[in-house]
Amino acid sequence: MCNSDNGKCKCLDVKQALLNKVEQLEGAAKRGRTLRELNPDIPAEKTISAEQCNWTLKNCAMFRRFIDRTFE
Repeated sequence: MCNSDNGKCKCLDVKQALLNKVEQLEGAAKRGRTLRELNPDIPAEKTISAEQCNWTLKNCAMFRRFIDRTFE
């Protein structure tokens, strides 16, 4: 898959870096959802909604699939 000129493929490093970013985003969405559940008295404009957290988690799953398929 890699077309590096010097023979040192960085594809796996790039893949892992992308997956790490997706993992960070998943963690943030999970923390946001938990924060919302534990503190229902926080005004809606001060937190991300549970629905938005769930959308983000679904997007993360999709991004993970795209990354895996791209680097097969």
